[in-house]
Amino acid sequence: MKIPVEFVYFIAEAGHVDLKDVGSKGFNLFKLRNYFNVPDFAVLVTRAFQESFSRGKLPALFEKEIENVLKFFFRSGAVAVRSSATSEDTETASFAGMYNTSLNIKSVEEGIAAVIKTWRSLDSERARNYRKKMRCERGQMAVIIQHQLDPEISGVMFTRNPFASDEILIECCSGLGDKLVSGEIEPSRYRYKNKKIAGISGDNILVWAQVKELVNAGKRIEKLFGCPQDIEWAFEGGKLYILQARPVTTVVDTHKKKGRVWCNVNVRETIPDPISPMMYSIFESIMFPLIIIDAFGVPISREQYYKYPAVERVLGRLYWNVNNTMALGRTIDPVMRLLNADKNLDPQMAAAFKHVDVETLPPLIPFFKLLWFSFSAMIRMTVFIIKSSIFMRGTVNKVNIVSSETLAMAESYEVSPDLNTGIVNVQKLIERIVSKISRRYFGGLFLSLFYFIFLGKILSLRMGKKGEAIARKTIIGLIDKTGEMVQAVEVLADYARKKNRSLDITEVKKLWEKDKEFQRLFNDFIQEFGHRGPAEFDVASLNWREDFDMVFQLIATHRKSKTKPVRSYVIKEMIDKAKPFERFFIKLFLPRINAFTPLRESGKHYYFKAIAKVKDQLLMTGNYLVKKNYFDNIRDVFLLELKDLNSIAAGRSTSDQIRETIDQRKRERTKFEMIDPPDIVFEDGRTISFTAKQSPGMIGEPVSFGKVKGRARIVKDFKSSSVLKPGEILITHHTDPGWTPLFSVCGGVIVEAGGLICHAAMVARELGLPAVVLRNATSAIPDGALIELDADIGTIKIVARSAECGEKEPMLDT
Repeated sequence: MKIPVEFVYFIAEAGHVDLKDVGSKGFNLFKLRNYFNVPDFAVLVTRAFQESFSRGKLPALFEKEIENVLKFFFRSGAVAVRSSATSEDTETASFAGMYNTSLNIKSVEEGIAAVIKTWRSLDSERARNYRKKMRCERGQMAVIIQHQLDPEISGVMFTRNPFASDEILIECCSGLGDKLVSGEIEPSRYRYKNKKIAGISGDNILVWAQVKELVNAGKRIEKLFGCPQDIEWAFEGGKLYILQARPVTTVVDTHKKKGRVWCNVNVRETIPDPISPMMYSIFESIMFPLIIIDAFGVPISREQYYKYPAVERVLGRLYWNVNNTMALGRTIDPVMRLLNADKNLDPQMAAAFKHVDVETLPPLIPFFKLLWFSFSAMIRMTVFIIKSSIFMRGTVNKVNIVSSETLAMAESYEVSPDLNTGIVNVQKLIERIVSKISRRYFGGLFLSLFYFIFLGKILSLRMGKKGEAIARKTIIGLIDKTGEMVQAVEVLADYARKKNRSLDITEVKKLWEKDKEFQRLFNDFIQEFGHRGPAEFDVASLNWREDFDMVFQLIATHRKSKTKPVRSYVIKEMIDKAKPFERFFIKLFLPRINAFTPLRESGKHYYFKAIAKVKDQLLMTGNYLVKKNYFDNIRDVFLLELKDLNSIAAGRSTSDQIRETIDQRKRERTKFEMIDPPDIVFEDGRTISFTAKQSPGMIGEPVSFGKVKGRARIVKDFKSSSVLKPGEILITHHTDPGWTPLFSVCGGVIVEAGGLICHAAMVARELGLPAVVLRNATSAIPDGALIELDADIGTIKIVARSAECGEKEPMLDT
């Protein structure tokens, strides 16, 4: 069959093809057909797309050639029309489901319409948003016309399971695989590891010979393309066909993964971005073992912890290994049950727990030893609650004294330019900080939660959700170190506005450069709070001391807040309105809530201030390694792990090896930054992401109290926070202490991640702001819409949408 190569590459006639002509998917198919059974296909080249859209209609010659191609394929049955964009199916972006695919095409008219629909999908809103998120170019669109099989079995195969990279994952179903891809059915799933089937779920529809044939083909395709592959395949008439292959875009290093479920509850708000290798190595080798074994006294060895760690890296981010965490949590199970901890801390953890088979938990502690430790822990906890309840002031003083002593100890350390001394300083300083502060801090954290949660339980007995809302209201107006930080920003903003009513970041910077009094106030702020900042749990993150522009933006964004509710008036009104039963417990618990609630944020303040010394030492070490030509940027030290520093000091790693390691980790980070991390990850590759569909009325998790009506303002990251106007309802994924000053601007808060103890909830309660957690809020609520937020019961109602510009679909005449 003769087809002009100006517009069509036909499988039987094309020799060498260029990716820019046939797109990524087409290019891969031409490569695959040299070694594997591939259904016959033709590719409509990108030039056809360009010329058709530049003219606004199909060129007559090209329309005729499409008709010829379709008629040729119709001799053998129906065809599939698939996208083959030049930017899809890469190692960093699969574009799975982004562009159009049409199946069961049986007429020329349907075929031409499917081609045009595929072209148009290049500029669909969904595709544009995906490209923006994945930082991809638009590229051009080729189209594949392919003979459609009538298979007995079809499916997908990952030559490396995205969430367990030491195994191959096969998912399949009877017939065509479109139901599998769309998620309409539960697939048959095969996990292949160590030359045998490691697990089967769903119907067993493949025989061993087919599994083996698939695995062998997968290995050959991975070798052909040089990276792990996501392969679509089908068996027709007993013969294996390869339909397409593309790189697996996420492969998780699971060399230490022993558990089966991972969950990012709480850590997703404290470290939302891919964690730096340095911070993870500190968590893994020093912090978490010290906290769990020394502070909590869990009777396991360090070797046991390293074998069954509580946290691991998944998709480059910090996740709880839920199986290991549950095994460790058995030691304090009575306390966790008392607090109903899984649901009260974050409902996501409760959901993760349900997916774990408790019979398969790691046997960390022998039964009788576990029983004795749990019993003694319950006794100690009871004594601690009673003593702290009686001697409140003494308990608070002990926590504050330890915090101050820890800070003084850290500040007494002298950073050293010597590599070996610097490494010792980092390790010893972290050990001393965590050992000294953790037991008292976590004791204070427990007390800050205990009375607050317990009061909510008591009040809800007769009042339901209204009682829980009243309990949340008891936090209003309490000032901790984070609250002091907000007040300090207000002082700076008030002074700046006296000098210039119309402020932006440039004006604030000019004021700082010229005004001596403003400089003094600013320097005082940096001295006390310069160690804070967004994503501050990762030592690699920039803090305010390192980037003044972040503080300038806070000052420029800040507006004179509405009159804050006076705590004494709110509490008096609460007590006066309560019935005798509720009044008794409110009055009993209030002094303890007053005393213990500030301990959580104040303890974090001192911890971060002490850890800032660790950062100083690491940067000094980075400066030394730059001079020794190990890397060029001082901050690249955070791309190393502690063991890398030890290897350099011992002479086991050359500068070339370290540069290669850093380059690789930069590439990995770029790749991980493009991934929207799921809430729960399973070892077999399945994931769960909790979402809310856009609707006039949505229900979230109430974490504060009160009602407000205002414009929704979506703030994706701290850098874009200047868009927030006074009284608007802040909607974002999460907040951390670096965001706190924005709470004095907004009228309410909706976050996608967190629970009762997340940062947004704590600060909102203290400031008297309504706050709700709603999964997928930034997608479910239109930016600029007028909404009603009820934080007493957790509802969000869209009253009116913002004016939106309608998009016209690109026109193309046929």
